[in-house]
Amino acid sequence: MKFYTRLPILRVLGVMILSLVLTTVSAQELPSETVLNLAWSHDGQRVAAIQNGGTGFIWDVANRQVLTALKGHQYGGAGVAWRADDRQLVTTSDGGVIVWDVETGEEVYRLLQGGALAPIWDGDSQRIVISSLSGFRVWDAQTGEAIANYDTIEANIPTIGEIAWDSQYRRLAADGGIGLFIFSGDRLENVVTHFRKEISDDESG
Repeated sequence: MKFYTRLPILRVLGVMILSLVLTTVSAQELPSETVLNLAWSHDGQRVAAIQNGGTGFIWDVANRQVLTALKGHQYGGAGVAWRADDRQLVTTSDGGVIVWDVETGEEVYRLLQGGALAPIWDGDSQRIVISSLSGFRVWDAQTGEAIANYDTIEANIPTIGEIAWDSQYRRLAADGGIGLFIFSGDRLENVVTHFRKEISDDESG
């Protein structure tokens, strides 16, 4: 089962809350496919979501209407994240990563990263980190160039799932399936520490 189909309870609750917020919107205005991931804008005015079919949507919460449809992914969506100033949005799918202009709904650029899962921006929006089925990659958010790549196959770590910055955006925590790994450095090349999960006989059998 792929990472983005294993919805944690908070994500499920988020989808339920979004459904309640949009109860007065007609069925024709709502997406017909399953919402796999969503995120609030930092100003609290909009919600962006990515669907199973790959299409993304941005909703105006106060007016309860769809502002923009983001059509560009050819495969099922996985993740979505807002830039700190809410002017851009990044979405991920099996086929890659797209950075969007929120105002126009147009693509700014694409990042070629197959099996892309969870996306996050750093604090000053200079970097985008994307987890994937084979590790994670750090991208320069201004140029779209790859800065660093951490390969889990070489490191003997299972698929990277969730990723999260610390409050100073100097360290990155990554869920490696068998434990929690923390990376540091400008290029996140250093494994500072890790907390390995003990595998029971039931799990290993």
